[in-house]
Amino acid sequence: MEQELSELSEKLETTSVLDREDLCDRLMVWQELSLPETGIDYKIRDETWTRPVFGEVTSTVEAVAKRARIERGRERTDVVFDPEFLVFGEGTGDATLAGLRPWTTGEVPPRIAVADLAAPGELLERARTALRAADPTRAAVDLAVVLRLEPGLAPAILDLLARSPRAGPSPAAAALELVRGDAYRLTGRSAEAEDAYTAAAHLAAPSPGEPAPGTGKEEL
Repeated sequence: MEQELSELSEKLETTSVLDREDLCDRLMVWQELSLPETGIDYKIRDETWTRPVFGEVTSTVEAVAKRARIERGRERTDVVFDPEFLVFGEGTGDATLAGLRPWTTGEVPPRIAVADLAAPGELLERARTALRAADPTRAAVDLAVVLRLEPGLAPAILDLLARSPRAGPSPAAAALELVRGDAYRLTGRSAEAEDAYTAAAHLAAPSPGEPAPGTGKEEL
C-alpha cells in the first residue's frame, strides 16, 4: 500500500485555475484594454436579479450578476459567473457556467444541446416543484436530465435533495438516490456517492414474495 501511495504521489501534478470572480475581473480588464486580439469578441454586463434566501422563512434580496456574451465568427456563447443566478435568475436561457469545474479532469465533454428540452435552470425548478408536490418520479427524471445537460449544477442538486424529505422504499425513491449518487460523484465525493448507490439498491421495490426493506419480521 505504501509503495502504491508513493507511486501515486509521484504522478500527481499541481495545477491551478482562476476562480470565477477572478476570471470575471481579468476579462473586464481585458475588455477595457481591447484584449486579446484573437478574433474573439466579448462583452460583460451587469444584470440585476432577485436572489432567493432559503431558511426557516424563505426571502429574497436584490443582487447583481455578471454575464458575458462571447462571439467568435458565427459561434456565440452566453456565460454567467454566479451559479445561483444560472439556476434562479430569469432569462438565463442557454447560458452556461463560466470556468472549469473544480473536479474536471482531462478534456471537458461538450455541453449537450437539445432544442426541445427546457433549460437546466427551468428543469431544476420543475424538480423542486415536483418534490414539494410529492412527485419523486418527475423530480428524479428532471434532475437526471439536469446532470447530463449541465454537470456544474451538481452542488445545487445536492442542496435541493438535502432540503427535501426522503421518500419510503419505491422505485422513485431509488431513482432519486441514484441521482444523488451521480451528483456526489461529479463533485468528487466518492464515499458519499457509494452510500447513495447502496441506499438506492435498498429502496428499490422488492421482488415478489420479498418483504420491503424495514418491514420484514424478525425471527424469534
